[in-house]
Amino acid sequence: PLEILRAFMLEGLNDGRLQLRGSFPEDSQNVQANVVFYDAYSRKMDEALWAEDSLVSSMENVLLPECMFASYAANGSLNRSLRRLGFRPKKMPGFKGKRESTMAFRTEVR
Repeated sequence: PLEILRAFMLEGLNDGRLQLRGSFPEDSQNVQANVVFYDAYSRKMDEALWAEDSLVSSMENVLLPECMFASYAANGSLNRSLRRLGFRPKKMPGFKGKRESTMAFRTEVR
């Protein structure tokens, strides 16, 4: 339930396991993330945040081998980028009138 998620996130913020960062990719130096909530503006607002090569190059050094990625968006360039980064994208129900959203998982092969 929503209350459990809120409590977990608040606990993570308080003990330092969760960080809220500034603009991406500018504020992603020296970051190693295992969870990403990608809610960039629409492609109309900033094409580079959604271009396949740009997504891959800006995320490849930030994401840990075991990582979860979630976005309200569901589009081809995002899914191709995630696959190139080793994720398994999964279409999920959308939010606030959107048909679909994206969740993806990447695990380290041992």
